[in-house]
Amino acid sequence: MAYGAWGTIGGLGCLVSPYSLLTFPFGITRLLLNKKLIFGLEPLTQGINAVFETFCRRISFPPPRRCAAYAATNNPIYDLPDRIRFLQISICILSSILLSACATMGTANAPDELARTWDGAIVATPKNYFKLDSAQATPTVVAGPMKNVARDLTKIPGEIKIPLVIYLHGCGGFGYAGRADIDFLVSNGYAVIAPDSFSRKYKPKSCDPKTYTGGFHRGVLSFRLAEAKYAHEKAESLPWVDKHNIFMMGYSEGGLTTAQYDRGGLAGRIILGWTCNHPWPERRGISGPRGEPILAVVASKDPWFINYRDTWGDCGAMASGRKIESIIVDASLHHVQSIPDIQKNILQFLEANRRP
Repeated sequence: MAYGAWGTIGGLGCLVSPYSLLTFPFGITRLLLNKKLIFGLEPLTQGINAVFETFCRRISFPPPRRCAAYAATNNPIYDLPDRIRFLQISICILSSILLSACATMGTANAPDELARTWDGAIVATPKNYFKLDSAQATPTVVAGPMKNVARDLTKIPGEIKIPLVIYLHGCGGFGYAGRADIDFLVSNGYAVIAPDSFSRKYKPKSCDPKTYTGGFHRGVLSFRLAEAKYAHEKAESLPWVDKHNIFMMGYSEGGLTTAQYDRGGLAGRIILGWTCNHPWPERRGISGPRGEPILAVVASKDPWFINYRDTWGDCGAMASGRKIESIIVDASLHHVQSIPDIQKNILQFLEANRRP
């Protein structure tokens, strides 16, 4: 069933009077014409937007005359009593919110979609852990998408247990920053599994890196949290992974996900390029076990946040009672982990929280 159908079903909640039947086709047409709504309404924002665009048509009669009045005065004369009108509006909004949110949540947790993010995950292991083939003179590293290297991973000796970092990329995917981060971790003795959110068939755009603008897809956090949990659970089943030393490191949108990851079972979390502050409550603060060690790093003049006061801050200020080290770097960049001193901080954090 196409996820766009949930938007149509959500509209049925607005049909609480005979008059609304006259204008319901308008809502259907709106869904079909707006490409952003074809594959599922975004929770809250786009769902409410679709409702309010047909608002005056659905609660007034006759629709054309009352909508003209609404456009001209923004204060139409309603034919329905206040109590009935309020009830209708409430049902309309709630049904659209709930059903469109269900569509996004269903997509976020769809098993086939999560499997794609795992199959497309970038995997890399340190050279010193890789079993040599007889024809090889020097050790080689396993690196590539999981679906291409899964067989090679079976060559790691059974007695070897490798500390692992689950790496969560930013809103634009891996790019140079993500690949540099993976190389850095691998070169310092850590295996990396980095689920690829863009391997999904349905992956709405959530930001524009060129303009440092985010918030295009409010439901993206549900997507990323589901991917992180899936990768964590799958990693625990791999024989070569040191189950006691699984860390999570997220950058930008991946940092947001790392901050909100609440499953537990990690040796520590590293939040990079995220402030833990946002006007949307589901993105604010830190979730997860309070005893889980956290390292958070953000630049004081990060271009993603400097012009948006409602997203500025640092994770340390949002983490009362937590075991956290929060670093604010005096710099105007987003990829803070490219700074040599911060790389030292990351390695020190990893080593300090390694379990025997």
